[in-house]
Amino acid sequence: MNTIRKWRRWGIGTVLLLATVMSAYGESLPNQLRGAPFTSPEKKVTMPQKWLAKPIIHAEDAQGVDLVINMDQQFYFMLEPLIVGFAKEKGWKVKLIEGTCGTAEAMLRRKNLDIGGFCCPPALTDRLPGLEFHTLGLQSVALLVHPSNPVTNVTIGQLRDIYQNKINNWNELSTPEGGKGPDLPIRAVLRAHCNLRPGHWRLILDNKDLFGPRILDVGSIDDMVLEVSRNPSAIGYEELPTVRRLGKGSMVKTIQVNGVAPDDSMGLAQGRYPVYQLINLSIWTEDHTKSDKAIELVEHLKDQMEHLDPQNHFVPTRILRHTGWKFTGPEVTGEPELMEK
Repeated sequence: MNTIRKWRRWGIGTVLLLATVMSAYGESLPNQLRGAPFTSPEKKVTMPQKWLAKPIIHAEDAQGVDLVINMDQQFYFMLEPLIVGFAKEKGWKVKLIEGTCGTAEAMLRRKNLDIGGFCCPPALTDRLPGLEFHTLGLQSVALLVHPSNPVTNVTIGQLRDIYQNKINNWNELSTPEGGKGPDLPIRAVLRAHCNLRPGHWRLILDNKDLFGPRILDVGSIDDMVLEVSRNPSAIGYEELPTVRRLGKGSMVKTIQVNGVAPDDSMGLAQGRYPVYQLINLSIWTEDHTKSDKAIELVEHLKDQMEHLDPQNHFVPTRILRHTGWKFTGPEVTGEPELMEK
């Protein structure tokens, strides 16, 4: 009985300590709701010896090609012309697949893929033996609202409160003129893609269990943009080039986070915009799996990231190294010290 009483006293003390920390540091405690932005490249999936010894074997529909490449749908359109042009110049035959991070991971596990394209940092389950990730750069995940909404900025704490259903009406937020937002219930929209992988929406809240019960969960990019474009109460997110590619740029409005706009590439590079996604390409490094053509293509793409259309608002790795992002070999594995969390 005395032991139970001691544990009870310890529990009450812990609650009081947490309350003190919350009071003293404001948003420092809620920041723990944010998911870890990266996994450790030192940890690898354990695979059987038979798998380790297996070479890359293309599927039946890709026989006779030099490279099979799976690119996530969110950046396929950006890299496809670069890949096709380089392959034509080299005289290579390539098979390009517009897929998802999940399809890339599945094909890599079957060992019938030379390059896997991911819209986020790899999960621990993606880190297969002999696989190396190369970061091309990063883009902001833009917050989207209806064009009629006068609110132009939220803090990252307010954004978390919105998605936890703690802030439920736009009139709880301010407008640039010092007034209040419209008297409308907030309809927060979630697209929980790549929920096993770090980064992207998990930088708002780590997992779906943390989101409020009145969140609208949609399954596609089109559904996300459509819901925000037709609902004056809605808030959602997506990366800007995809919104423009869908022809929906005028149907939604972007808002700032912590006073930084999603198209402020330098603000993103410096860590002042807190929600982002990376583009990573994976290649094989073991003698019986690696492809010199794959290595050459990935290096070419890394060089080309410096010359993308500015409308992509893409930050290449050269700038990330300069602004303090942490690298493990060719992969970004840590944020700059000033990252707003």
